[in-house]
Amino acid sequence: MRDLKDWHAFARDGRLNAAVSPSMLGSIASRIHDDLMDLDEKVTSSWKSGQILHRQITNILHGILVLTSGLPGRKESPKVSDRPLREALGRIQGTRMGASLHPLAIILLSCPLVWIFMDPRDYNDDEELTPNLLNVTALETLKDWRDHQEEENLKVYPHFERWLTAPKIRIKIGPIVQSVNQRSVLLDGFYDVLNVVPRNVTK
Repeated sequence: MRDLKDWHAFARDGRLNAAVSPSMLGSIASRIHDDLMDLDEKVTSSWKSGQILHRQITNILHGILVLTSGLPGRKESPKVSDRPLREALGRIQGTRMGASLHPLAIILLSCPLVWIFMDPRDYNDDEELTPNLLNVTALETLKDWRDHQEEENLKVYPHFERWLTAPKIRIKIGPIVQSVNQRSVLLDGFYDVLNVVPRNVTK
C-alpha cells in the first residue's frame, strides 16, 4: 500500500503535466480499440487468464507509448511477444531527439498495479528462468528519464525500482489448517494465480 500511495502522489504531481490533446486522446482510444480487437483474434482456447491479461496490458502500454512519444515507424503491437514494446522503450532510451517519454506513459509504466499482474519472468535459450526482459527494459528507461530530471522538478521522488517489483504473495494450498503446518506457496504477483483461474471460452 505504501508504494501505491507514493506512486499516486507522484502521478498527481502537476509538474509532470500528463495532459493530452483531444485529438491525441482520440488517437489513443482508436489505437487501443483496434489492438485489443486484433488481440482477441489471436487468443486461442489454450491461452490462460494471466497470459491474456499480460497481453492486454502490453498492447495498451505500447499504443500509449508509441503515440505520445512520437516514435516513427510501422505499426507493430505485442500480440504474441513483448518484443515490440521492449524495442519501443529501447528506442526512446537511446535517443535525445525526436522521441521522449510522455508524462502519461511514465505514470502508466511506473504503476505498481500494472506489474502485479504481469509475468515476472522469462525463459532463456536453455529454458532457464530469468527476470522478465520487459520489466528490466521499462525500469532502465524510467531510470534514464529520472536521471535527466532536475531535482526541483520532482516533488515526489519516483521509486521506480520498488514500483516495478511485484509483491510477494503467499497462497495457501491443500487443507486449510490453523497452524504453522499450513502448506503454502510464495508467488511474485498475481500472474500465476490468474493462470489457474478457469475462464469461459466461446467459439
